[in-house]
Amino acid sequence: TARQLLQTDSGGSGVEFTSNVDVPGTLDVTGAVTLDSTLATTGLISANGKISFPLGTAAAPSIYFGGDTNTGVFSPAGDTVAITTAGAQRVTFDSSGRVGIGNTAMSGFTGNSSDNLVVGSGSGGEGITVYSATNNQGSITFADGTSGNAAYRGAVEYSHTLDAIQFRT
Repeated sequence: TARQLLQTDSGGSGVEFTSNVDVPGTLDVTGAVTLDSTLATTGLISANGKISFPLGTAAAPSIYFGGDTNTGVFSPAGDTVAITTAGAQRVTFDSSGRVGIGNTAMSGFTGNSSDNLVVGSGSGGEGITVYSATNNQGSITFADGTSGNAAYRGAVEYSHTLDAIQFRT
């Protein structure tokens, strides 16, 4: 049983498992948990405190899914989180709240306040698709408020019903 495998660590301040432990129910821990190896679970891991992971890399993210060890989440720099697939950094969230899709240098586009979302790497054809119903429209909207017509002061809109692009102000 788990109780038989427990030993007090050499400093007397914690508990050390000296072998694999199978806990069929809930394991409650009130102090810190340090893993020197792998934690495997088929269920839910729940924490009321903090969980710390190593920074990781695009090729070896610190949080990954199943056996797909090059797809997941990592931190490429301080106050930055990234998502990687197939070992390549795909989406980046930086400390200013900027998002890069296929781009990690959003701060390079600050000249005209167009750095909140940067799409593309600049090394080939890139784009954004607005996918909408055949009897509706797709829009890029400009707002200077959150209510009334301030929420849609201007727009570039494509009407699928009319098969026409419209610029609205």
